[in-house]
Amino acid sequence: QKCVEKSAFVSVNDPSIGPPPETAFTCAPNPVRSGEPVACAALAAGDALKWTWDAPGGSTLTGTEKAFATTFTGTKINEVTLTICKVVGEKQACATAKQTVLLLEDAT
Repeated sequence: QKCVEKSAFVSVNDPSIGPPPETAFTCAPNPVRSGEPVACAALAAGDALKWTWDAPGGSTLTGTEKAFATTFTGTKINEVTLTICKVVGEKQACATAKQTVLLLEDAT
């Protein structure tokens, strides 16, 4: 059974540089077994983009590249957050998306 929850919202937007980039991303596998790696990748592309990943409870808590990997243990419902910013000089337009990663229960 697959259960993925996604939401997106604009966190910062300087209208003089246009709209923020698309924040869609994928994480796989999802659901995942405890301790197995989850690989996430941003779908947006561009030269002036800055990526910030956040995965509280993951083995790797944060990242700043287009792709990100972590593992989860214990908590059955985990959230991965990606903020992508288009940067032009000192100005930026950012958007954030969240995705839920579920842990499968181990068979006993």
